[in-house]
Amino acid sequence: MAEITVSLNRAHKVVERLTRHIDEISSTLAEAIGPFPVMTLHEKVEASYQAHVGQAVELLERIASLTDVLASVRVAIANKNAETKLNSLLVKAAVYRRFITDGKTALVSGNLRRSSSLRVLSFEELTSYFEMAKEAKEIPKVGILEKDSPALNKLNEQIRHYERMLNSTMDEINDINVGNKVTLTIPDDLVEVVS
Repeated sequence: MAEITVSLNRAHKVVERLTRHIDEISSTLAEAIGPFPVMTLHEKVEASYQAHVGQAVELLERIASLTDVLASVRVAIANKNAETKLNSLLVKAAVYRRFITDGKTALVSGNLRRSSSLRVLSFEELTSYFEMAKEAKEIPKVGILEKDSPALNKLNEQIRHYERMLNSTMDEINDINVGNKVTLTIPDDLVEVVS
């Protein structure tokens, strides 16, 4: 086993590389544990089948070993996150992202409703619309929405506010990730994979 000391930022890269490595091995697992194809019956079929089963067992053991390493790396990151108070910043960032996403969804949804079957008018247009509509047999439904609606302005203002807060929080997270080191224990045969 090798101990490597890396920044938190780099430790996240180690997680990505280990995960990718596990995925690559796992992609061959379905074939290895599936039925062994036999084209003709001959004396080497049983030996070939046993080799096939052996390969599947080796793959499963390798995936289990890598999963244990991945878990230990993630625990080391989580412990360092707790030690550096990074967890609270990550929570704040998630809350800010949620507000921004929900706010933008509301804006888009409001714009879609505006462009649907409901004709949207400003207060100035409303009076003349109903004057013209007096002669019509059926008056289509209309909605009122001012371009400078206080609610829309407030929502846009809040989205911009939380985008600034998110940027600031992400800068803090990045500073902590770059500035703090974590020691990871990696099997010798994986040092090259994660480097």
